[in-house]
Order: sequence, then C-alpha cells, then structure tokens
Amino acid sequence: MKHLIIISAVFLATLLTYSQPIEQKIFTGSVDVVEAQKTCPDLQLRNIHFLVLKKTAPLVGRVRIQVIVENMGDMDFEARTGQAWVELYEHHPGGKPTLIKSGKLRSVVSGERYKAIRLRKDWRGSDFPPTYMARIVYDENVASDFSQKNDDCNLKNNTKERSGAWFNEQLR
Repeated sequence: MKHLIIISAVFLATLLTYSQPIEQKIFTGSVDVVEAQKTCPDLQLRNIHFLVLKKTAPLVGRVRIQVIVENMGDMDFEARTGQAWVELYEHHPGGKPTLIKSGKLRSVVSGERYKAIRLRKDWRGSDFPPTYMARIVYDENVASDFSQKNDDCNLKNNTKERSGAWFNEQLR
C-alpha cells in the first residue's frame, strides 16, 4: 500500500508540473477548396444548329438542322454500336414530342465536336412553330459494363432545346 501511495504522489506531482493552461486558437485565415479532378469523358449537347439552305418566301424555305455534340471531358469517349445515340424531337404546341431523327455515337475524342445528326427539312413558319429538343441517350447496360471510356461524368448537359420562333426569325 505504501508503494501505491508513493506512485500516486509521484504521478500527481508530474501532472501538476507539466500541465499548462489550455489555449484556444481560432483560425481567421481562408482556405482554398480544390475539387478533385475526375478523368472521364463528358459528352455535352452543344447546339441545335439551324442553317437556311434556300429561302422561297418569308418564313418558307429549305433548312438544315444539325445537332452538335462535344466531348468536354479529359478522356476520349468510346462506345460500341448501340450503346449511345442522339435523338432529335419535334414538339408542336398542344401535341406530344415526335422523334424525327436519331444518330449514332461511337467515338468522340476529348475536345472534339461531332455532328451527330444532320437533317434537311422544308420549313413553313407559323405563329405557333414547333420546338426542337435533342438529347444524348445511353443504353442501360453502359453503367454496368466496367468501361470508363463510355461513362459520361456529367449527365446534366445532355439535352438542348431550341424554339421554333428562333427558326422563324432566321427565315424572315
């Protein structure tokens, strides 16, 4: 018991000798938040391009509609046949969207723009012209095929819409 009291007294003396008041430090600087870079393809529906080929009257003519896809990622996009495609819809006011053309997506190099759809069409403007919507579509098995080269890392930029009123303005 004598040893226990001596050890306790030595421990208490050591603790009192080395203890100092606790200081609270407050950080007042700033911290830069850096997001980790993700290496992946990022297909973006860049534009629905409208080109007047021939104007025959106000709001009437032959036009070309092109859907442009760009790989904004830092990795090339590579897919097998049927794994990825682009769809172009025409939506008349009061009706349901109608698929008017689709185009394949196979390989799009990082930074490259690709014309996924080219369509010639007779245009007759109206007070209520259709809206055009394009979207990039992936086969449901793409997410589970263990290939990073066909995994789009940003699905939020895979649709684009262009109003028919804008098309009408090009033919005025």
